[in-house]
Amino acid sequence: MENIILLAVFIIIAFVLQIALSMIQRRHFNKSFVELRRKGKGVIGKKRGWFSAGTIVLIQIDETGLILDARLLQGITVFSKFRTLSSVLMQNISTVANDSACLRQENILTKKAVINAKNNYLQYLDGKKPYIERTA
Repeated sequence: MENIILLAVFIIIAFVLQIALSMIQRRHFNKSFVELRRKGKGVIGKKRGWFSAGTIVLIQIDETGLILDARLLQGITVFSKFRTLSSVLMQNISTVANDSACLRQENILTKKAVINAKNNYLQYLDGKKPYIERTA
């Protein structure tokens, strides 16, 4: 009986720790996105990884679609942090494709996340996806 109680306590502690660490990562994501949005328009791309690392891309663009800043969050754990995705900087988001020279060196999940961001932006331009302007 003691082993069952000990196991239940361990599971509860692990669950609470996972929630706390997820909240910290969410706060880091929000801070990064707000910082990016204060500079201009922002686009988010994502690719879920069920048994591998998930990927989120934050891209800041200007009025013409030129990528001014790009950040990548990729990892399995909640300890992953955003890093600069310099390979797509100064590219037009509308022309980025899987076989683009700027994406050749990136892994498949990063490519799919960038393409997802591009598709989200194009859907916004077509009026199929709402876009909420945030002001600083």
